[in-house]
Amino acid sequence: MDCFVALGITAILAPSYSAIYFRNAVNAGFPVLRGNGLDRLAAGGFLRSGDEIEIDLLSGRGRNVTRNETISMEPMSAVQREIYEAGNLFRLNRS
Repeated sequence: MDCFVALGITAILAPSYSAIYFRNAVNAGFPVLRGNGLDRLAAGGFLRSGDEIEIDLLSGRGRNVTRNETISMEPMSAVQREIYEAGNLFRLNRS
């Protein structure tokens, strides 16, 4: 996940992930959202190079600002959100 952060990528959206990849991203505090509607991403229907998007991690709603289109994804779970807000799994519940 560090390589994505270094590149300025703030989240990954995909129709699905392997269980290990998804859990590693969650543990690293990196937002990964998934959902059936995201198959439009691969087909180039929702997102194209240069488009600006907004993502609400809590509701799972995304909006392509450039083309004024919306998409729905699975929102972050409560555990995923806690780890994300802490920064990563190791920082969770540290005093």
